[in-house]
Amino acid sequence: AWAVFAALDGVASRAFLVTPVLIWPALRCGVRGVAAAAAVVAVVLVTVTNAGGGPFAGAADVVRGAFVQLYVAAAAVPFLV
Repeated sequence: AWAVFAALDGVASRAFLVTPVLIWPALRCGVRGVAAAAAVVAVVLVTVTNAGGGPFAGAADVVRGAFVQLYVAAAAVPFLV
């Protein structure tokens, strides 16, 4: 996940590369695996965004935080169901 978000530089289309990271635990481990993978993705995304990288780097601080939360929710919730 670090390579995906650190290399984005504002290109949001590559943000979907994290989907296989969430599909594999969904198929292999169920809800617990997806929750753990989503937590790892969230930590990496927050770290990279705070460092000034990723697709949400150009936004204001409050907006960046909202975008990160929405992204993690939108990426993880479909696999939790």
